[in-house]
Amino acid sequence: MEPDLGHVAFETDQRSYLSPAAEPMRPRLYGDDTAREIDCAVRKAVRTAFDRAVAILQQNRVVLEESARRLLQKETLETTDLHELFQSVTPAPTATAVAAER
Repeated sequence: MEPDLGHVAFETDQRSYLSPAAEPMRPRLYGDDTAREIDCAVRKAVRTAFDRAVAILQQNRVVLEESARRLLQKETLETTDLHELFQSVTPAPTATAVAAER
């Protein structure tokens, strides 16, 4: 949740992006400044999640590479293989820690 936007639903339309093309577009019920804030909040959330995923992969590069090596050998990993591999996984960094690194 983005504090500047508050606890407000800006869109209530539950249309799917796969809706028929003939369905008319409705005007949005908020202004350009609000639309820009929403876009920035979404971009920030996506960037934070991406940075966190990259940090997890970097911290656990050895596990990632070993998993890939085993998959190339066996094509399938069983539960026991995964348990063995994941014993050395470093816990995920918090979103705050990832943001501080940027």
